[in-house]
Amino acid sequence: MISPQRYAKALFEIAIEKSLINEWLKQINNISLILDNEDVIVLLDSPQVPENVKFDGIETLFSDIDLLVKNLIFLMTRNRDITKFNLFKDIFNDLVDKHFEITRVQVKTANQIPTNQIEKLKESLLEFVEGSTVEISQIVDENILGGIIIRIGDKVIDASSKTKINNMKDFLLKGAA
Repeated sequence: MISPQRYAKALFEIAIEKSLINEWLKQINNISLILDNEDVIVLLDSPQVPENVKFDGIETLFSDIDLLVKNLIFLMTRNRDITKFNLFKDIFNDLVDKHFEITRVQVKTANQIPTNQIEKLKESLLEFVEGSTVEISQIVDENILGGIIIRIGDKVIDASSKTKINNMKDFLLKGAA
């Protein structure tokens, strides 16, 4: 078995050489959606299914995919690594983000943030993150009551009302004990 990181690095280097990063990124993300179907994974990963049947299935499912990307699917199937495709996809996406200096930020709020405030938040975050571009994805979660939770990679800034209330509650309970 080959690690998803090795697959991702190899394909990414070829994508750079051939100037196909964005095209392959779209294809890989689309492939991932198809491979989310458990029946497809079972077919491609099953040792009972003959290899030629698997490869015919790949040809049919991914007829519009670039040959080199399709060859990766063949290779991952042959090596019984196809179940790791989503991990490969995530690593490939990370490599693309690093290449284009994009920092992905997840913002969780109790209500939808207006576009103009998202833009101001992007400008503010540029001072604190590496990269020249900040991409924000917003999640609305009424359970946080108010405030904001910002996730940048493995760092979390929790300024939600729920956390503040829980911290105050813990403080009061410790003080009463």
